Amino acid sequence: MSLLSTLPEENVVGDQHSPQTIIIYGNFKIGKSAIAAWITRNHKALWLDYESGGNCLTGKRVDVIKAVAEINKTAKRGQSM
Repeated sequence: MSLLSTLPEENVVGDQHSPQTIIIYGNFKIGKSAIAAWITRNHKALWLDYESGGNCLTGKRVDVIKAVAEINKTAKRGQSM
């Protein structure tokens, strides 16, 4: 049984009026970051970028990889004191 045979063939009707989380998944270079940037610019949303892929786009974005690196660097400085 392949993965494709388990995917829905029809639209799935949503049952939430105000979702709290959205995950955008897909192949490279199809516009996932552009969609996330548009959502954060036009709605009250925050984009957690786990791939550092949105550096050229405007939106409410947190580069998670960069933020974790900063936290680690700060923590290491605190340990050496």
